[in-house]
Amino acid sequence: MKQLTLKTAGLLWLVAFVLPGCGTKTVEVAFISQVNEDFERTDAAANWVFGNGPEFPGAMGNFAVVAGRGRTNSKGGLLAFNFTGGGNYVIATQAFSGPVQLKGISFWISGFVPGTRLLVRLTDESDQTFQYFPTVSVGAAVRAGAAAGTSAGWVQIHVHLGDWDSSWEGASDGVFHGGLKAWGIGVEKGVQYYKTGEMAIDDISEMTSAEIAFDPFGRDRLPEFYTGSVSELIGVNIHFIRPETKLLDLAKRAGFGFVRMDLFWPMVEKSASQYDFSEYDLLMRALEERGMGALFILDYGNPLYYDGPGGFNDKWGPQTAATRAAYARFALAAAKHYSGRKVMLEVWNEPNVPHFWLPAPHPANYGLLANEAYKAVKEEIADVPIIVGAASGCDAAFLGQVFDVPGLANVDAVSIHPYRDRAPETFVQERILVQDVLRRKTGRSDVPLYSGEWGYPSTMFGGRNEAAWKKQAAYAIRLILINILSRVPKTVWYDLKDDGSNPSELEHNFGLLTENSAAKPAFNAVKTLTDLLPGRERGDTSINSWTISAVETRANDVYGLVFQNERGRLAALWTSHARGSVEVKIPDSNSYRFFNLFGDSVTPVKRENGFCFLSLNGENGPVYVKY
Repeated sequence: MKQLTLKTAGLLWLVAFVLPGCGTKTVEVAFISQVNEDFERTDAAANWVFGNGPEFPGAMGNFAVVAGRGRTNSKGGLLAFNFTGGGNYVIATQAFSGPVQLKGISFWISGFVPGTRLLVRLTDESDQTFQYFPTVSVGAAVRAGAAAGTSAGWVQIHVHLGDWDSSWEGASDGVFHGGLKAWGIGVEKGVQYYKTGEMAIDDISEMTSAEIAFDPFGRDRLPEFYTGSVSELIGVNIHFIRPETKLLDLAKRAGFGFVRMDLFWPMVEKSASQYDFSEYDLLMRALEERGMGALFILDYGNPLYYDGPGGFNDKWGPQTAATRAAYARFALAAAKHYSGRKVMLEVWNEPNVPHFWLPAPHPANYGLLANEAYKAVKEEIADVPIIVGAASGCDAAFLGQVFDVPGLANVDAVSIHPYRDRAPETFVQERILVQDVLRRKTGRSDVPLYSGEWGYPSTMFGGRNEAAWKKQAAYAIRLILINILSRVPKTVWYDLKDDGSNPSELEHNFGLLTENSAAKPAFNAVKTLTDLLPGRERGDTSINSWTISAVETRANDVYGLVFQNERGRLAALWTSHARGSVEVKIPDSNSYRFFNLFGDSVTPVKRENGFCFLSLNGENGPVYVKY
């Protein structure tokens, strides 16, 4: 990694993190003595150096101090970016005249562009650089309660010296040594949907304490954003039509309120315009006996209406108006049959991947199909939700083109399948991007965005063993909690049961249950959440309503939810911090009880002076506080 040389007034300092890999470049810059910056000084701009990351050629932009772009209509820093010609990031950096002793940096940003990633780099006295991607959207959209997920308002970011996703050079040991020599704030391209934009920065200040302190049941519990059953928010994918009562009992016991399952078109319509739902009715009755509902996927093609080449392939995406009309009649028949019951209908499955939409994904054709089905149902049946999208990943580009098709603006919901090999909390910013695209395309800020299929296979964590299963459990419950925190109306875990026993086959390792229907730790983790809800301590399932509130933790990688009813309160506290444990401080009470993700009692790190100190670790899942 090459270095950028900053030179001024006879002083020489190496900033290894600014433009790695681009050779040596000399830039005139003023050194300053402190981090605190409000951009009101006439020389404020001279304290910053813009970099365009030329090791990834193509990025353009600039950094300037601009009047009227501060938090109170005063001056603010403005970092502009343009990735239309390529590149990976832009960054503005500060160097200090001497190491600054502090615990971290806080600053405010505005205009963060959905889909990009906020980038922070800090260099210690050994010239080791630490890179960190703070989660912007929790503060911007989740904690502020913005339904559309936009982040135009001012958001405060807190970066502790121990926060980092990668580090290099200097001591190269992942440990911050001494004081801060330089730091930078940047924008990384992310999923690169929006390739141009600008982000305002203001009121940068030093953090003199690394303490993370908040009151989850008091001043830091934000206004309630949901009232109702937690089970209505979470469902699970199954792979059977004839009801397997043991599996459905387990799904119910874990707390799931509905299942997601294919409603295969060829099984229902074997003769033209003759619809037989009898096999699915057995499943539906079994679900209703347990107070559960169904999200049925209207898939796939039907040989009666095949418009593709050669022999029939059910994954061939409908191409003609006649086939789309037949599919719409099927959707209407399903809606009529299940009207008045707890049923949602989803148009196709993952049409943005070739495996499920042959010969190749075609957003316009899918949009026409979705519109035809939606229109056919809603003209006669109002009470059955029609869900469109079902896209693999957070494919904002595909969905944007789907919603270019007229007629979908009033759709009931959009679903995506945000699989990833990263932590569940990384979905939050991508969700904001998709929500923003939907807002722009539909003119609505209230389009419900479902997490319609998502899970983590234990193979991601090392295979089929207790250690891997425990990590899967932590990710499973964090996935559910972060989606609730993010106001995701429906979350479907994929899936209920392992499809086999091959340790190297992904599809054999997503389950909450083994292939023999034995509970895995992930099942117990989901069940623990619903068992700990206030009023459920003695297994009383008649208690089925709670209010939910977010907790303002003032830490970008620490999250909190509070579930409350007349029986009490439950706080779920967790972290996405990937480097060991994080200690948090909350007011203490003799009424508190503490549990881990499996419902075992845990002991606080310490209790003193009216406060309780808890250790949070991402791989261990949440700590629950019952009050």
